[in-house]
Amino acid sequence: MKKIFLTAALLISIVLSGCNQKIIPTDDGPDYAVKNYIDAASQAKWDTVVPMLSGEALQEMQTGMERVKTTQKVISIQTASEIQTDTFAVIKADVIKTNNYGVTKFNDLSSYEFRLQKTGEHWLIYKVSQKELKPDNLKNGTMPVAAREKLKTYLELPMSEKKEKDYLYLAGPILELSQKSNPHVPEMQPKTKVLEITPLGISEKYLVANALYTVQIEGYRPAVIKAIVDMVDLAGEWKIIKLDIAQNAKE
Repeated sequence: MKKIFLTAALLISIVLSGCNQKIIPTDDGPDYAVKNYIDAASQAKWDTVVPMLSGEALQEMQTGMERVKTTQKVISIQTASEIQTDTFAVIKADVIKTNNYGVTKFNDLSSYEFRLQKTGEHWLIYKVSQKELKPDNLKNGTMPVAAREKLKTYLELPMSEKKEKDYLYLAGPILELSQKSNPHVPEMQPKTKVLEITPLGISEKYLVANALYTVQIEGYRPAVIKAIVDMVDLAGEWKIIKLDIAQNAKE
């Protein structure tokens, strides 16, 4: 199920029907093939998309198309070649896109690994996997004010609002998990107060920060929690893509 969703999610549609099996030239290499595929899929150009797939990728797309109910607009695609020979390639692609949440539009990020084989003169994608976004070379630096405020605001939101407004603060797999999680909110909601946010490493579009905050339930003493948070700049908007508890109240 997960593999089906990963490939179908790139294709941005509901139904696939009547696509002609014609060959689209991809002689400019596997990097070009990946970008061309993402661009064509985002515009529902199935006559271009289908001939660029083979094996698992083609099968998963055909099986999972009807599961996709949302539309996406690609903002940018950043690719990097991890492995490439004359007939085999592994390409990583980070895709910034605009998704729809009802009538609301929001920026999101996905990181994929494409595996390709060269058949004749053409590069065909035979496998697509979702990957964890890896940071650039991080250095010491000052955390952008917008990123700091976004993180502080999210941590201090009531649990109900964290769920309702997750698309405003989260991106990537952590957003998917939030949207799939149980919407039940306990009657006694804990209150969170951020004590300190300290940058651990920063690049132009990526940062890692330490967040120290208290969580308190009425009638109990506050517990101090430390989290390590990864954030990315999505077309001028900082969002959280990872939040790991580095130290909980019992340690």
